[in-house]
Amino acid sequence: MAMLSFRNRLLILLIGLVVGAQTVTLFTARVRTENTELQRASNQLRGGARNAQLQLGNRERLLALAVAALSADYGFHTTIVKNDPETVASALDTLAQRVGADLSLALDLQGREIAHGGKADIDPALVTAVAAGQASEAEGAQFLVTPGGVYQVFTAPILAPDEIGRIALGFSVNARLAQDLQDQVGVDVAFLAGSGAARRVVASTLVTLPAGTAAQQLRLQDTPTRASVGAEQYLATTIHLATLGQGPPLDLALLKPMHEVMAPFHQLESILGKTIGITLAAAIAAGIYLGRGAARPVQQLAAGAARIAAGDYSERVEGSSGGRELANLAQAFNTMQQGIAERETRLLYQARHDGATGMPNRLLAEEWLTQRLAALPRQGQLGVVLVAITNLQEISASLGFDIAGQLVQHLAGSIGGLAGEHSLVARVDTTHFVVAIASVTDESMEALLADLRASAGRPLATAGITLQAAVVLGAALAPRHGTTANELLRCAEAALETAIQQRQPQALFERASDVAQRRALRLGADLPQALRSGQLYLHYQPKFRLSDRTPRGVETLLRWRHPEFGNVPPAEFIPIAERTGASGMLTRWVLRAALAQLAAWQRQGIHLEMAVNLSAADIVDPDMLEFILGALRDARLATSALTLEITESVLLHEPEAARRNMELLRVAGVRFSIDDFGTGYSSLSQLRELPADELKIDQAFVRVMTQGPEHVAVIRAIVDLGRGLGLRTVAEGVEEEAQWRLLAELGCDYAQGYLTGRPQAPEDLTPQLPVAPPGEPAGGTRTASLRVLELRRRD
Repeated sequence: MAMLSFRNRLLILLIGLVVGAQTVTLFTARVRTENTELQRASNQLRGGARNAQLQLGNRERLLALAVAALSADYGFHTTIVKNDPETVASALDTLAQRVGADLSLALDLQGREIAHGGKADIDPALVTAVAAGQASEAEGAQFLVTPGGVYQVFTAPILAPDEIGRIALGFSVNARLAQDLQDQVGVDVAFLAGSGAARRVVASTLVTLPAGTAAQQLRLQDTPTRASVGAEQYLATTIHLATLGQGPPLDLALLKPMHEVMAPFHQLESILGKTIGITLAAAIAAGIYLGRGAARPVQQLAAGAARIAAGDYSERVEGSSGGRELANLAQAFNTMQQGIAERETRLLYQARHDGATGMPNRLLAEEWLTQRLAALPRQGQLGVVLVAITNLQEISASLGFDIAGQLVQHLAGSIGGLAGEHSLVARVDTTHFVVAIASVTDESMEALLADLRASAGRPLATAGITLQAAVVLGAALAPRHGTTANELLRCAEAALETAIQQRQPQALFERASDVAQRRALRLGADLPQALRSGQLYLHYQPKFRLSDRTPRGVETLLRWRHPEFGNVPPAEFIPIAERTGASGMLTRWVLRAALAQLAAWQRQGIHLEMAVNLSAADIVDPDMLEFILGALRDARLATSALTLEITESVLLHEPEAARRNMELLRVAGVRFSIDDFGTGYSSLSQLRELPADELKIDQAFVRVMTQGPEHVAVIRAIVDLGRGLGLRTVAEGVEEEAQWRLLAELGCDYAQGYLTGRPQAPEDLTPQLPVAPPGEPAGGTRTASLRVLELRRRD
């Protein structure tokens, strides 16, 4: 939901206040007026009830006077005594006409009719009801409810002087009486006879409540309350009328329609509604006018804030038209704008420059290259040289960060002079600088590389010593090698990597070397997946004893069938695994698979030694020792069945750790073989102390041994050295029978090569292996173990 503007919010607030105030006023007036009108109508009903009772009392007195006059008339007594019904009836009729009564009746002491006024016959049930009520002790007129009608009846005794009968005189309760009462009290009236389900309307002034209608649903009370008559609402009350004898009850209901009761209220409500409407319209007009005036300076401040947010600090924020508070706020905005602009300038500079040297960094270098590449002439070239300091880490570790920082600043000052209008010198990371020059030729590129080497070679004298940065340069040209800044820098990085690998001071990017590097990166990334997906597999090359040409062991050789590159030679992917740290994972997989195959051969009665190659990183890994012994235990193999082949290179970096771990495994029974012996850089003193069991003569010596006595002398020296140290010797790469015979004459113990067997899959090699009891242990084991103990005591 979009946020409302300040003006609209102010307008809503103002209108809300007006509406709220008027609503409270309307609600209060409505409640008070409604209560007042209801109270007024209730008072009217109560007054009407008293008036109705007064009118009925007047009728009662009229009946009493008439009855008293007749009952005191001597002639009337005589007619009663003489039992002259006609004369009695005439007298009664005259009396009824004089007072307007509807009932005139004379009864004897037994309650029998003597005579009645009027020509029509009287309902016997009415006579019986009057007679039954004679015993009532109630004074005054009483109401008599009979099936034939309802009457207000006054009875009096006829005394002559003793009681000789009774006279009953009454008015009929009918619509005329109801209308007379309505005229007197000003509200609708209704006479209701009976109770419960037998309740009915006797007479009524309501059209919707005619005589004879059942009235059991009309619930009325002595106090004014709301009541429903059909669909109409009334305010009504009742008067309980005294009835003669034990007859049904009779009530007089007074009713006033609610629309008449509330007419003044609705009139006031209409007036208030119109007043509220006019007030609301005025509030809206005032709110719009005030909102525009109040929102204008706020809008100016909002526009200024938007400009600041967009990075435009060129204009001041205006807000003086909104009063002192908004003017102060505008001044605060301007102060903030100035501070943000200064900090942003400082941050932008820091984001584009190196903090240590003040030179442009990689971000600014990429922007510079992008701009120059976009404006590069069709025939022009742009040169990029990446300068790497290869000895910075060594200097930092030995002399400290301060000295290393001084060397970086010295180098930055030395090569920074090459920066100009058409060139750039930047520091792109901790150990790398980039030099970019526009409009360069192949010849000037060579001159630039020479100048860079000369500038970087300037020594730094500090802290009493003289330092010199060892740098390697990698160069690339646009558009020959790339058309974007990232691509050009990547090509320069690839050229730098090539120079480092080839131990050269500089290199220009070549597509072929880039392809090789990309392939190496791809193989390094795919190697973990190759382990999981079954792309790696093992071949085994048999190792024969020279004396009887009997296979005594096999060497495990790893193979990789890549889904895209096909068969990848181990000489290519093993160094990649060592550089990426995956060699340990690879060695564990090879050990597990090779020992499982060796266990399978032993179950078939084929007893051999299994040789597995270890890298320099593997032999110094303390966890590898535990893994090797655990793998042998899981495969249920003797430790002497495993020979670990290592090269002399393990002695170059961490000789003590390598020798210690070899001792531990050697004491456990695992054999060690020095692979490619004679091609490394180990000294004879290190070899003497190394806990090894075997020397493998590199195939480079074996391949040329038949070409002259000097070559034979080298192999003889290695064989004699091994025999003197108690080590057996193995010749690699034996491909000719003459080589085999000569090696046997020299006393070499074992040989392997294409002459006796190529590397094969286990299913192909198994039929060629003899089924025989386990071979005897190799000689020199005891001597090696004693030498290990001697070395341990010496440490």
